[in-house]
Amino acid sequence: MFPTLRLFSRTTYRGAAGSGPGRSGNTAFRSSPDSRKSPTDLASANWFKRSQRGLYDGAQLQTGNNVPESRQKTKRLFKPNVQRKAIWSEVLNEWVRLRLTTRGLRSIEKKGGLDQYIASTSDWKLGEFGRTLRTAMGKKARILQREAQLAQALAATAPKGTQPRATGRKVAASRAASDVDQTAQALEGMDIGAARAAEAT
Repeated sequence: MFPTLRLFSRTTYRGAAGSGPGRSGNTAFRSSPDSRKSPTDLASANWFKRSQRGLYDGAQLQTGNNVPESRQKTKRLFKPNVQRKAIWSEVLNEWVRLRLTTRGLRSIEKKGGLDQYIASTSDWKLGEFGRTLRTAMGKKARILQREAQLAQALAATAPKGTQPRATGRKVAASRAASDVDQTAQALEGMDIGAARAAEAT
């Protein structure tokens, strides 16, 4: 590291080696990973309870220092960038209004949508709100699957030439079930895993 970067840095790391300014002008100016709360603390809602009311994707409060030219450090907090958004859910077939961080929004876009994000994200990142949403999605996905299977069974057992005409709801249910089949399996698997973990504890 160049000495000039350390000399002109205006922020410090909590937990960084030494008592001088931060590592460099290119590194993150927030607290070091060692000073942050563990996933267990975040999942149990013992820390930063606000994150349990939205999709914060594991973001939390971080501590650091403002360091002026006088080198007199002043403690400060770095808060997550929280936004209010409405995101479409294919499983629920509705817009879900929620609070989420820009970090969480980026993760949702990378996963391919809200349903895929909920199905593939760990519990401690989802928080209480995300886990509740995952349970609701799992129930709705199973209902859609049952309706689609019932429609197929009725069509198969009806006499030839007298098969009942599929209603709009049954057609929509069949399409929705086929679209979210993989997501539903992932949600159901997570529900079973969570239930077994609860029984073990």
